[in-house]
Amino acid sequence: MGLLSPLGWLAEQTSSYPFRISGGIAALGGGTATYLGVGPGATVTDVTAFASAHPAYVAAVVVGLAALLFYDG
Repeated sequence: MGLLSPLGWLAEQTSSYPFRISGGIAALGGGTATYLGVGPGATVTDVTAFASAHPAYVAAVVVGLAALLFYDG
């Protein structure tokens, strides 16, 4: 088997590990929503306040990363 194109590699990974890919997308979405919610100049206090007010974004990042990194299947 030769080298795959980047799109072929992505298709192979997606079909082989759909739960891992969805976990990565959830983590990316939660991280993006958090970044856009607090802004680029946020301090640790701002991020903590945002995370306590919107725990679903933090849960998406944590559970998504756990699925991406540790799920076999």
